[in-house]
Amino acid sequence: YENVRSQLSNFEREWAELQRRIEETGRWLREGVSSSQSQKERLMGDCRPISNAQNAAWARYLEAQKNENRRDEEHDRLVERLVAAELRENDACNRYIDAYTSRRGTEEVWALKAQWHRAIEEQRELAASCYGAFQALRQARDESERAYRELAQSQNELRNWAAGTNLNEVVELHNLFVRWIELHAKEFS
Repeated sequence: YENVRSQLSNFEREWAELQRRIEETGRWLREGVSSSQSQKERLMGDCRPISNAQNAAWARYLEAQKNENRRDEEHDRLVERLVAAELRENDACNRYIDAYTSRRGTEEVWALKAQWHRAIEEQRELAASCYGAFQALRQARDESERAYRELAQSQNELRNWAAGTNLNEVVELHNLFVRWIELHAKEFS
């Protein structure tokens, strides 16, 4: 009986010590999570202006790309219309020349000449529109290049900032503490 009682007493002491260590480990893990979380939040707070600048640069770049694509499509459509107008003008010119050289009626020749001049005018107007669209496309490309340079600069700033900090280590440590706390709760709850 005394022997069993002594073993039970030793077991109670060992159990109490084990519970104390479990509680101490849990407290250490909670402190680790809290500490790493506050470090992570502080570093993320320091990073926020740089990250916001990068996000703004990215949005500006995407918008500039959309605008450039839109301007490029508009220019392409106008070039196609200009080519079609040039074909119409050539056709009108050939019909006028044929009518003039074959000595058809004066009214028909004048009508074909007027049609040819309208085709020339349409072609000139489309050429002017095409040039305007080309200028708008060049401006959109320039804006896209400026936006890209701004994006690259903001990405370099973020990369340089991250290289000068231990953010990745803090985030990794925080994730480990969270995982350890989950395992601790699973094992000892």
